[in-house]
Amino acid sequence: MEESISSQHVDLAKDVLNNLDFSVPREALYATLSKYLPYDEYLSVARTLTRSYAFLIPLFPVHATRTTALVLESRLGSVSASLAAHFHSILCIPATPLDRAFTERRIQQNKIQNVTVLAANKSLDEELTAVELGVIVLWGFPQLTEGHEIGTDSYSWQSFIRLTNLRIGAQGILIIADNNARDYRKWKTMAGLANCIKSSGRLTIPAAGRLMSAHGLRERVYFAGKSTLSPDFWPPPEFISGSESPAAFPYGGNPAKDRAVRTRLLKRFWPAFLFLGSRQRYPSDLDALFMESGVAERVGWAAHEKILVRKLVAGNADTTVIIAGPENRYDADVVVRIPDSEEGRIRCETNVMSLGILERSPIANRTPKLHATGMWHGRMYSVESRCTGREFLGSRHKSKMDMAVRKACEMLLRYHEQSCVRQPVTEQIYRNVVESTLTVASRFSDARTNSRIDILNQQLHEVLTDSEMAIGHTHGDFKLGNILFDHRLEACAIIDWDYAQNQGMPLLDYLTCLIYQLAQESGRLRQVYIEQILPWHLSATAAKVVEEAVTRLGLSETQFLALRIVLWFTLTRDRFDPCFMAQPGWRLEYHEHILGHIEKQSRRLG
Repeated sequence: MEESISSQHVDLAKDVLNNLDFSVPREALYATLSKYLPYDEYLSVARTLTRSYAFLIPLFPVHATRTTALVLESRLGSVSASLAAHFHSILCIPATPLDRAFTERRIQQNKIQNVTVLAANKSLDEELTAVELGVIVLWGFPQLTEGHEIGTDSYSWQSFIRLTNLRIGAQGILIIADNNARDYRKWKTMAGLANCIKSSGRLTIPAAGRLMSAHGLRERVYFAGKSTLSPDFWPPPEFISGSESPAAFPYGGNPAKDRAVRTRLLKRFWPAFLFLGSRQRYPSDLDALFMESGVAERVGWAAHEKILVRKLVAGNADTTVIIAGPENRYDADVVVRIPDSEEGRIRCETNVMSLGILERSPIANRTPKLHATGMWHGRMYSVESRCTGREFLGSRHKSKMDMAVRKACEMLLRYHEQSCVRQPVTEQIYRNVVESTLTVASRFSDARTNSRIDILNQQLHEVLTDSEMAIGHTHGDFKLGNILFDHRLEACAIIDWDYAQNQGMPLLDYLTCLIYQLAQESGRLRQVYIEQILPWHLSATAAKVVEEAVTRLGLSETQFLALRIVLWFTLTRDRFDPCFMAQPGWRLEYHEHILGHIEKQSRRLG
């Protein structure tokens, strides 16, 4: 049964709405939300408001963006706002009255001219009579039952779908998507603002499939784990990649997940999914990109081969990442990156730069090869080869994980020994590697905390600037998720170089790998840093890889401590979205509390 929503929560939601200014930068928007909302609700609403859904665009038909799209959503207008720039016009139907109020304010303040907000009531028949829709998107809506109350009117969803389906052109498509069940339960049991703006219940995969079939639409199903979507693997693709079965890679992944992906019943009830239905198969925007950029010819795709989207990572680091390749083989797959924001563009350009450097390096055969980069419909894109191997995200056998990490670090360390140059740390290098991470922390802190960060910056500057150390091309996000292994746990490839630095401090790569490994085993990143990494209280086995890197890279004890301090600020900058940093509770826990531990250790810097 749906929980009741108290009047005070509705009043709170209205207070938030009345004080929001959608035209300001994200950080100012976060500041307003954090002033009114408790921690959990703040994160839910902040991430909903700022999430991009532009990752859908490559799936649409080439012609679709010249048509009208109908969007039914419970995402505070985020889906409509994300797609507005890509369509001639958008008709938006929000899920609730409050959702509608947020959407209208957002559209007005951001001056989005081609979005019209409608109500789902019986007059909708007349409003849509003359409209031929290229795309219909149902995102995060309640299950399709007769007479479900939506907005301010009771309306039959079956009748609505029958109506809108008649408006889909011959080459139009219908998208139905629903969130992860765990996230849904959080929304439903949260008696606060999140509950006010989120619709109840959830779609099921069988229900969505029946809806598609009933209206003569050919379906493609994208099953999702977290934000990842894929049509071709019935378990979420972050659990299985390629055509190998779990048995072919017995030590990879979480044991519970390995058991789960063997259960075919899961296919029908996997909680997060995206259905894409069309009357006929069509060349997508992505297909056109492959042809016009020359990628299809460059990677050896035959003209008769059907190209599938194998995996779609939605908005990771503000970038859409797509894995695609021929339907019946896996030896010519590619990875496409399309940034959705300025931050995403910077990351994409960094990855392109790094692949150019790596092409001439000793590990060129262990890294992706860049096939193409350019602009597509006003958005940057890059296409690279998909490396063989698979992620190794955990094991019941700790010795297996230790061995995998050791082999991967050895491969990268040999590259660093050959490519890095021992030189003094210049002011420019210090600013790019160290001071930039402290600046991000300062941007969200109060005056007192900023003064403490300034003192720490002075200490680190004194220790590192003009001191000699190995400087060179670093990965920046070196962790198990970005390393691919074969069935013998030999490192096959290092991928995702979008946080790389051309003149970085390589020890940070090995510290990053170690802290993620230890945190994965314990589930506690902060505690691992405070209790083990910062004071360097580790077992001989855990410390071995990093200590060997310290020796081979020629670092002093003082430099080693300084880089362990820098590590935390690098992690919080790259791991956490700014919406976290803008929340006072998060800052207290992840910055101010840990800053106290860092200050105690920094006394040893001299």
